[in-house]
Amino acid sequence: MVNDEVNNKAINIEIKVAQYSAKAILKAMK
Repeated sequence: MVNDEVNNKAINIEIKVAQYSAKAILKAMK
């Protein structure tokens, strides 16, 4: 159960980083 929590947190962080990167790329393209 604990591993699932850790995995979920890691996935959420990866998603946030991916979203931030996507926004940065869009800004750089403009």
